[in-house]
Amino acid sequence: MRQFLFFPPFQSGCLTLLITCLLSGLSQAQTPCDHAILGPYFALNSVCGQNNGAIFLTTIGGDSLYTFAWTPNVSDNAQANALFAGSYRIKIARKSDPACFIDTLIIVNNSDGPQVDVNIQPSDTANCTDSNGKLSLVPADPNANLSFTWSTGATGPTLSGIKTGSYTVTITNNSTGCFGIKSVYMPNRNLLTLTPLVEKYPKCGKPIGKVNIQV
Repeated sequence: MRQFLFFPPFQSGCLTLLITCLLSGLSQAQTPCDHAILGPYFALNSVCGQNNGAIFLTTIGGDSLYTFAWTPNVSDNAQANALFAGSYRIKIARKSDPACFIDTLIIVNNSDGPQVDVNIQPSDTANCTDSNGKLSLVPADPNANLSFTWSTGATGPTLSGIKTGSYTVTITNNSTGCFGIKSVYMPNRNLLTLTPLVEKYPKCGKPIGKVNIQV
């Protein structure tokens, strides 16, 4: 089964974060560019214990315009095959201007790994930049012997005291050894009503973006 992965939607929030994101125009780690680099991409999940996963990228303007640096080093182009389940980081840089790049993380999952649902109550979302968010995972099989390890180092099905942002959790079935990886986004509680008006977009390497915020 192919799993399609697209850029996550931008979450508006406190004023400083909103201005920063609008001026850069970025949803992942990236330097300002005068046009997009990465188009839609998708991951083909593997089967537990087998290296039959894959990642396929599409770039704006054609792959020949860019360099690809994968971590771990599984490819040097826009496609990686024979992948085990795991997290793969790809830095895509423009050959004509290496300072213009995007750095993104893509997850290849085990298609038969443990399944969980994410539970975020409205009252559990983080306030702007405060560390008061709470994420909870609910196993699809309540009787499964599962363990949870978060990207913060925390363990257990609940992650609390966190800021808005993306968090990764590895869920392992201790009875079979099979695992699944899930990326979870903690939204922020929008305390402001904002209307952004972009007057001028930035160009690669030139901090000339301009935005007006109506509160």
